[in-house]
Amino acid sequence: MARIAGTTEIHVDGAQIPLKGSITLSVDTTSRESVMGLDKRHGWKETQETPFVEVTVSLTDDLNLTMLQDITDATIQVQLANGKKAIIGKATQTNHVTVSPEEGEVTFRFEGETGTYA
Repeated sequence: MARIAGTTEIHVDGAQIPLKGSITLSVDTTSRESVMGLDKRHGWKETQETPFVEVTVSLTDDLNLTMLQDITDATIQVQLANGKKAIIGKATQTNHVTVSPEEGEVTFRFEGETGTYA
């Protein structure tokens, strides 16, 4: 059987950041939703979506919080355990950077204009 989960890496503009364990991502640029009538499904509608990656990283001495907080127009690459790679292009750090001193971790959310699996 093939490995499908486990070791994962994240790179921001080519530089690896210390992934602690929590990562969620979507490379989708559209979503579809059924349009239901009282009698049956009448069709579907399509909505634009923003590709994103939300990640928790370790608060190491060499982690540059200011640089990560100020990111705009970056390329985010996530190397998954199964060999697939998720790429978010023209990404911007979008949420409040959340620091947990008790756990020694920081949470970031990057949203981009493009997303794909390679």
